[in-house]
Amino acid sequence: MDTSRRCCSSNILGVNLALPAVMSVKAKLHQVLKNGVLSDVTFHVGQHEIPMKAHKLIMAFTSPVFEAMFYRPISDTAKDTDDIVEIPDIEPDAFTLMLEYIYVREIPMRIPLQTAIQSLYAARKYVLPDLEKCVLRQLMDSVTVDTAAVLLSTAKLFDLTRLENKCWDCIELDSDRFLASDEFHNLDSDLVKAVISRESLGIPEIIIYKSVVRWGEKECERKHITVDPVNIRLMVENILPHIRFPLMEPSEFANGPLRSGILTPEEISNVLVTKFATVRDKPHPLFSPSKRFTKVDSVDGHSLCRCQDRMYMCLYCNPDRYFQHQARTTEDLQEQPESDQGLSTTHRPICGKVNSPSATYLPSYCSCRTRGYCPSKRAFS
Repeated sequence: MDTSRRCCSSNILGVNLALPAVMSVKAKLHQVLKNGVLSDVTFHVGQHEIPMKAHKLIMAFTSPVFEAMFYRPISDTAKDTDDIVEIPDIEPDAFTLMLEYIYVREIPMRIPLQTAIQSLYAARKYVLPDLEKCVLRQLMDSVTVDTAAVLLSTAKLFDLTRLENKCWDCIELDSDRFLASDEFHNLDSDLVKAVISRESLGIPEIIIYKSVVRWGEKECERKHITVDPVNIRLMVENILPHIRFPLMEPSEFANGPLRSGILTPEEISNVLVTKFATVRDKPHPLFSPSKRFTKVDSVDGHSLCRCQDRMYMCLYCNPDRYFQHQARTTEDLQEQPESDQGLSTTHRPICGKVNSPSATYLPSYCSCRTRGYCPSKRAFS
């Protein structure tokens, strides 16, 4: 009797009689999902309504959304329609990935970018925080100049601070290439304004201006309107105040913005007065004359930095001063605050004044205020 039951069960599940004894539960679940055996719900996924079979109980165990969907109190008239669920807002690849994670708690090592973004949306929609963490980890590893624009939009949409910060780091460390890419020209106006207003782009202002003009031309083409200075001005009007025209060289400004027809006569006059006038009562500048900073990075184990204040030798521009004095004497350590005494030099908190006489007592930030410095990693964090 027991043998017949075992045979019947194995035949229903569509597996070999010798396999159940050695096959893991995870492998069985994956086989059941793949074959659709004993499924009691069918999802029509995507715009083309691709059918995908699943099991209500397994889905409900993992997601509170599916639990409410399948086991909520319903009327008799609605029971017949519960076996088919329409999912038009998720692509089949992303939904398949979500199903595999629900059944076997694993996802592929490498996921296409668009599938990963869709999977992130599915994880949020069906309250699957573990799946969201796995997908986010892959998105963090895939941040490059070519993907930064798409991932920055995704980070803004889903409020992912870590992913957004990594995208900003990538953009600011290779601003020239990013502003020249097609991905930048496909951003919406709010994100373009956010990029242009960054303090750490560290590239000539004329390049930023030309990139914004090209974005305005692309925007005119997307809206099927004539590409001329008047329409470009309409597209970039909210972005122009974040371009720092006074920082341009006179020849760059004269051959570019001045002759483009995009700036108004009042704006041109304001830029010229801000840049060249020596009178004390200057009008309020319409465009910021403050210099941008270059994002510092660790290059060949040496931290590089460009500081505004050149009145003293910055410890971040010369990190070797710190490492030459790691083995400080007890007398030197007594100069530090009591809270720092007793800590090893390599683990001492980074705090204090920038021009502190002790080379082991570094400030929290370089004077350019771009990044915090980690002595143990010898890099800016």
